[in-house]
Amino acid sequence: MDIAEELGEALDEQLIEDLAGSAAFFRGLAYFRDGRVGPVASHSDRVRATVRGTLPYVVELRLGDDGVGWSCSCPAAEDGSFCKHCTAVALSLVRAGDALGASGTGRSNTAGRRSRSSADADAELLAEFVRGLETGRLADTVLEQCGRDWRLRERLLTEARAVHGVGPDLREWRRRIRSAFSTGDFVSYYEAADWAAGVNDMIEAVADLGKAGHHDAVAELAEYAHQRADRAMERMDDSDGWLSGISDQLSELHLQACRADRPDPIALAKRLAKLELTSELDGFHRCAAAYAEILGTDGLAAFRRAIEPEWRKLDPCGWRWHANAKPTTRETRSSSTSLRYWRSSIARSPSSTRWRWS
Repeated sequence: MDIAEELGEALDEQLIEDLAGSAAFFRGLAYFRDGRVGPVASHSDRVRATVRGTLPYVVELRLGDDGVGWSCSCPAAEDGSFCKHCTAVALSLVRAGDALGASGTGRSNTAGRRSRSSADADAELLAEFVRGLETGRLADTVLEQCGRDWRLRERLLTEARAVHGVGPDLREWRRRIRSAFSTGDFVSYYEAADWAAGVNDMIEAVADLGKAGHHDAVAELAEYAHQRADRAMERMDDSDGWLSGISDQLSELHLQACRADRPDPIALAKRLAKLELTSELDGFHRCAAAYAEILGTDGLAAFRRAIEPEWRKLDPCGWRWHANAKPTTRETRSSSTSLRYWRSSIARSPSSTRWRWS
């Protein structure tokens, strides 16, 4: 048994959720299901894999006398947290072990094999039945479901609009986003998970617009939704970190849309600078590195021009971060956090060598 199989035996989904916490666990589960975990390389006492996030992050999982150890190159794991990337890799090992057991070459999983076999048979039966339905009945069924499932309705409506050369109704989408992010008087700790689930449904619906080719709309709506997420911070108990995951999802959705649409780099740079300067959530922090290829030399220059005046306000010398600075307003606090990392983001950008400061 190699180290990957040993780790698969040592871990289970409940242990992974205990290590990660609910928020990171479900984000890692989404990463695993999306196929973001690269090939797992086994070494003597550890495995290593790259997970595709906003940037590629390297995860190592180890097995020693003290149990399972881990590390990840992402910022969230700098304090030793079991992040969503570690979760995704761990789940890939557990699920691989389950598949091995189901094949009869590893641990027993007879119940799981029966369950999967039954589910596959039901799926085939349903597919055969649906394909045999008359067009009229199938259309009536879909329209009835559209009345109950707004995501299905919006997806089909978007495709119908595209047939007639009409884009999505952004005003209506902004209204839906405001509704999803509405916190009422306050979202308590016990209500936060359900609230976040509703927001995640909205994010997935926005992602559906990208699948229909409306990448410019996705980028605009992701920025708007991120602003609403920032506002929600002050009106909910987010002890489990749901907003951090929402911020990550929106920033990744935005990056994918920009890669597909290639917006004007100068305009994009100004919008990114505003997001980095004003947001207390981390999704768009250090964004120069992630967007360097899209921004190019001109865009990075515009990004610097937008950021630099704010940096000068916080550090007139332009050379160091003052450890004794004490931001007092939300805007200043957000700016100080972002600007603290700005130079390293620019320096790491592939197209930004001319902007390195000595």
